[in-house]
Amino acid sequence: MAMNSANSPSVFGVVLRQCRLAAKLSCDELAGELIHQGFPSSQYSGHVTGSAADQTWLAKTIERIEKSVLTDLWPFSDDATEFIDPAAHALHKAFEPLQRLTLAMALDVLGRADLPQP
Repeated sequence: MAMNSANSPSVFGVVLRQCRLAAKLSCDELAGELIHQGFPSSQYSGHVTGSAADQTWLAKTIERIEKSVLTDLWPFSDDATEFIDPAAHALHKAFEPLQRLTLAMALDVLGRADLPQP
């Protein structure tokens, strides 16, 4: 019997929020740090890299990720390390952010695999 349902919260979203709060960063501050670390947000936002509009878009996307459920689509490249690596660097004040975010992403992938197929 599968433990996950379509409305189960994303483990990655929960862990990202926990790490962000532990690092004492707002979503906007984390967005700025990600852009500073080289995350290519403009490829997804359509705004100029590092512009106020780009950072605002990324901050709102971070908020959506933190509130997401398993059925929500990942808004970035299938290679999650594109987001996880700069996020872990930006969240260095949290305990083991790289390991926590990587494991959380893996748990979401496994959780999605357990969801009933239409």
